[in-house]
Amino acid sequence: MQKQVKASGNFKLSDANADHKAWKEVLNLGENATASDFVTASKGAGDSVLTRVYSHVKNDGGRIDEQIDKVSG
Repeated sequence: MQKQVKASGNFKLSDANADHKAWKEVLNLGENATASDFVTASKGAGDSVLTRVYSHVKNDGGRIDEQIDKVSG
């Protein structure tokens, strides 16, 4: 979507578009969310996941088990 924003300019995400509506809900974006808001929220969500994974593997040489326990890591 970032390329689309660069090409077309920023635009409001439409609830008429099922993908837009779903992502607005998942990322807790407001009613008047724009494509730039989506890009920012997506990057933040991805960084959060990677930070969480890193916190569990940093002391184990980067080894990642197939599953990470939600409580103990």
